[in-house]
Amino acid sequence: MVAVWAVLLIISVVLYGVLVAFVIPNGFLNTGFAIAEPTDRGLRNIVEPNGRTIVYQPSLRSRKYIKQYLISERGGKKILLCKTDEKVEYLDYDVAMYDRRKHIVKVLNVKELIKKPGYTQELELPEAVAFVSVILNQADEVIFEEKILKPVSKGKMGGYIAMSSLATILEIVFAKVCCSNVFGGVFKESFLIETTSIVFTCIFALVAVAVNIVVAVLSIKRRNGKPAKEGEEK
Repeated sequence: MVAVWAVLLIISVVLYGVLVAFVIPNGFLNTGFAIAEPTDRGLRNIVEPNGRTIVYQPSLRSRKYIKQYLISERGGKKILLCKTDEKVEYLDYDVAMYDRRKHIVKVLNVKELIKKPGYTQELELPEAVAFVSVILNQADEVIFEEKILKPVSKGKMGGYIAMSSLATILEIVFAKVCCSNVFGGVFKESFLIETTSIVFTCIFALVAVAVNIVVAVLSIKRRNGKPAKEGEEK
């Protein structure tokens, strides 16, 4: 019987990890994208013997720093290249990638020190990408506040904190039951119902929930207000 409780403890820890790391965040923190369709304007479609290049003009806000960008396809390789103001030395921008039905398939954040004045480095795009939108976050010291991800609402934030805290409390209680049956021996009942044990469990649960709330709030604030690292998919 001890072995059964040990197995149940391991299973509960794994399930708790899956819940707080994947299931609950996916249920409450996935908010979608603020830019649902490509917004940048196509200027030229250049058909060449060995491929094709489409030149785009970014949004008005970005044009001072990113003049144009192109998507070039040659030999089965598709790349994005931005033409910048020659004075710009640093760029932080998001690339929203869309398929032919104009559905977002991927979002990439790029932070780049401009090595060749007037041009970014080439960024290779997945084969399925047909359109992109370039959203500027920062150019040198100028920071833009618009984010490509919709912010997490207060209601979803509250739901996420409540559900993750409930899962934490239930796991602590269940883990205590399992541990009492695995390690308690003849004292397992007193281990469960003794006043000191109950108080200690309550204090531990409160500390765990407080830590969970702090981590959740910091995580949500980071998601709402800070872009991903270079090359990280959002």
